[in-house]
Amino acid sequence: MSDFDYQLPSQPRIIHWKLIAIISGTIVLVALIIFGARWFIKSQSTDLKREELLSQISQELDRALETCENDKCRARKVNEIAEQFGSAELCEKLSGDSLTSCAWKVAKDQLDPEECVIISDKEKQGDCQDVVYRALASRDYDLSWCEKIQNEISRTRCVNGLSESIAIEKGCSGTGVDQSVCDRLDAVETAINTGNPNSCMALSDPGDQDDCLEGVGLMDVDRDGLSAIQEADLGTSDNNWDSDNDGLGDAAEVKTYKTDPTNPDTDGDGYKDGEEVKNGYNPLGSGKL
Repeated sequence: MSDFDYQLPSQPRIIHWKLIAIISGTIVLVALIIFGARWFIKSQSTDLKREELLSQISQELDRALETCENDKCRARKVNEIAEQFGSAELCEKLSGDSLTSCAWKVAKDQLDPEECVIISDKEKQGDCQDVVYRALASRDYDLSWCEKIQNEISRTRCVNGLSESIAIEKGCSGTGVDQSVCDRLDAVETAINTGNPNSCMALSDPGDQDDCLEGVGLMDVDRDGLSAIQEADLGTSDNNWDSDNDGLGDAAEVKTYKTDPTNPDTDGDGYKDGEEVKNGYNPLGSGKL
């Protein structure tokens, strides 16, 4: 062979893109497997430690309960430890209503409906879970929690109450709240802004009517016949039908007997206005009515 024989230059090795994808995918998969394995081991370890701790606490609680002489003492100690540790399992040291009450408190405190499962009475178990779902709905402002409530009346109240709260704070667009809720609230606000009680009474919902009347200052909370504005002017309470506790209602004193609704003995004769009226005497002075 001649010294001048021609040799082809070596070609650079080209790695096909499919091979690169396979290698990359394999690396990612391996990484995920390793991460998953570590998470699983850590999770198992955490669960194991919790079970060990729960077992130790249970044993300590058993010893503590030996000092109790009655069920009230047992219930108090179990409730205290179960709530502190956050496990309704400890409530199983009780029975009947005591167990139910204990599990209920833990479930509500932990906001975990699963803690209610140890309650054997299915109706009470459902009530326990419903309370947790209602609390979760209020915490998260999430109507989907309301939909999990089993009791129909409670579920409706949750949806309606939370819908109004969400509508007031965030509106209806994109919040999952029906537009009719915002329309109704707008109607109440419009009626309040008129300052006319007749506009309030034109609203279809009795609750909205009350809210509207309260908004324009005409609400009669204690239902004594005097509006909030009138009571404020008189110095009486709209939360107590008999502000001076003389046995005679505020409205009766103002409208019928013309006595002072803030003074239990208007004529100062030592007898309360209500006593005098009851016995047929004039609460404004001497003599009969």
